[in-house]
Amino acid sequence: MVGGASLERPPFRLKHRGGEDYREVRPYATHALHPDGTLHEWIGTLTVQARPLGVGRGCLDDVQHYMRNALAVIRSVARRTARTSDTVEHYATHFEGRLDAFARVQDALIRSGDDGVDLEGMIREELVAHRVTDTSVTVDGPHLRLRGRAAEAVMLALHELVINAVKFGALTSDRGAVSVVWTIDRSADPPRLLFRWSETGVRVAGPAPRRRGFGTDVIERSLPYELGAVTRLDFLPGEVRCSIALPLLPGIVVGDAA
Repeated sequence: MVGGASLERPPFRLKHRGGEDYREVRPYATHALHPDGTLHEWIGTLTVQARPLGVGRGCLDDVQHYMRNALAVIRSVARRTARTSDTVEHYATHFEGRLDAFARVQDALIRSGDDGVDLEGMIREELVAHRVTDTSVTVDGPHLRLRGRAAEAVMLALHELVINAVKFGALTSDRGAVSVVWTIDRSADPPRLLFRWSETGVRVAGPAPRRRGFGTDVIERSLPYELGAVTRLDFLPGEVRCSIALPLLPGIVVGDAA
């Protein structure tokens, strides 16, 4: 195997549980190539700054647990991106975008601590990351904060919806528009988040793409498997719709959704 191009993202800080100390965490990824130049695999790491004297073992255990979970997500994203990529360049571009989205939600989780991540803030941050203006997108819904695993999964789905709209969907045209709205169904047990993404004015009209991409996989498989969500993705003439019904269980949402 031979080494290829590498990706190093800006570092972020991780606060120790029950303490005031922070550690710098630096994400890094590189890919290994076969001798003929074709992609073999991507390898990701998180490097944590050495702990100072006096930091307890429990804090280090928290960091190691976080790193294992983060690396598992990065590895999963890397493998699934490879399955839907035709070239190394295509792979690197899409993997870097997904790694950036993952880094954004990690930064939000670290800053918020046990308070979770605000759903509206996640949506607007992803839109800003892709230079989407407020004039072309409507964002509306009640206050809701998601816990770590749920925030990570929802952020990856949001990233795919936004990038698809920017490159192929409604946001490629001045006439296109995106509506992102959500409500809470309090009559359900447990209460459910009803999330709806709708694009209108899409230039290319037609049925769903024949090839199953990463975004479709995240929405139709990952969210149901990881969070028990019920999802639907529709490609209609001039329109794209995505609906997500997410049970607001204690491990998913912060506070009492009811």
